[in-house]
Amino acid sequence: MNEGRPRELTKGKIDYIIASIQNDPKCSIRKIRKNLRGFLIERLKENHPELTEKEVAEEVDHGEDDGFREYHLLSESSIDKYERINKIREKIIQRNKQPEILDQPWSIGSLINFPIHDRTSLAVVSEFADRIRKGGKSELLIRDALWIARLCVIPLENQARDNIEEDYHQRLLYEVAFCYSFMERLMEIEKYGRMDTSLFDGDTLERTGRNFIEFYKKYPKLPQFEELQDLLKEGEANG
Repeated sequence: MNEGRPRELTKGKIDYIIASIQNDPKCSIRKIRKNLRGFLIERLKENHPELTEKEVAEEVDHGEDDGFREYHLLSESSIDKYERINKIREKIIQRNKQPEILDQPWSIGSLINFPIHDRTSLAVVSEFADRIRKGGKSELLIRDALWIARLCVIPLENQARDNIEEDYHQRLLYEVAFCYSFMERLMEIEKYGRMDTSLFDGDTLERTGRNFIEFYKKYPKLPQFEELQDLLKEGEANG
């Protein structure tokens, strides 16, 4: 395997490795490293536009620990060692075969173990579950339902404006809840403990979504958040 210069295994890189294997449990270490390089280059260019293309590539491939360590590429052996020691692939494959209880379909019966005490939040979750079921899509998961219940109390920006569409609110709520759920899953696998959302909580649903995206600009881009970015742009254009 390509050894390269030893690099720090930062949280952003850990998130990327886990997300890559979650998306494709058969993904090779070589492919993860190749894709990671592309994402690191993209992030560095976006956050430091003063650097030339050559300087960006040099920093990612050969840079010293000079404040850019989040962008320094890992060797294949470092990625492989982290994946093997922490049994990331094994845990994800096992979870896919036997989903955690939080990743099983939501139903009224699930309230026995995971109650939603607020009636308004429960009504919102029930409506989501019904719409998803009627739409022929995959069922609403317990984990997603709990985040929808927690986030539905956050208002939209300019709540009183006439052109706010209910469909936009529903889609935005689902996308933000999905992002929180995704982050929670990563933290469970990484053994970081309970998720602290203080870095991206906002006073409105749009602000919460923007904070979440801004938070991840420091790390390799995760494609699952692109729909949220597009939705926020759509809301701003119609505002």
